[in-house]
Amino acid sequence: MNAPPSYSPPDFRIESVEIADGTFWVGKRAEGGVFHANPYLRTFRGRADGGRESAFHVLIDPGSSSDFTFVHTKVSGLIGGLDKLSALFINHQDPDVGASASIIMARYAPKASILCSEDTWRLIVHGNLPRDRFMATERFANGIKLPTGQRLLPVPSPFCHFRGAVMLYDPQTRVLFSGDLFGGLTDGNDLRLDADESDWAGIRAF
Repeated sequence: MNAPPSYSPPDFRIESVEIADGTFWVGKRAEGGVFHANPYLRTFRGRADGGRESAFHVLIDPGSSSDFTFVHTKVSGLIGGLDKLSALFINHQDPDVGASASIIMARYAPKASILCSEDTWRLIVHGNLPRDRFMATERFANGIKLPTGQRLLPVPSPFCHFRGAVMLYDPQTRVLFSGDLFGGLTDGNDLRLDADESDWAGIRAF
């Protein structure tokens, strides 16, 4: 009788994790770290109003400059390169959430849109982001209709923990990209992506 295959946990340094259809965690986990960002890539395909089939790729909370190498590698493995990005969504202005946006826009995806609140933009624009690519989430109270036919819904979460924080809801997968709403500190030896009851202490500390 053959022994069952042994389980090898994923190597989060190089592997993306699909959490829902077309939705991938593309961040990093480092041993000893107690505070991790969670960049996500959402890929769409389809056609709107009888047009040609197209693709639309959104990088959500692209992460800090120290995350960039990991995000670059994982996104490139999924869609062929950062130049394929259609938009960047940034929950709020903190550098762990979106500092790498300036690198991505300058070197790889200069035509991508930058989606965030006006309050967030007022601060992140000082990272030399192109003003003509900014799209204020306040303009999309009824949702953002994509050229692929799907829709994304900005959900304001003021003072969680920044006055201009905005979450992003994907009705197709029912995934809410909640930013720092449930942000917390983790044990330095805990490399999980999921949360459980034991994480409330870290959330309270944060």
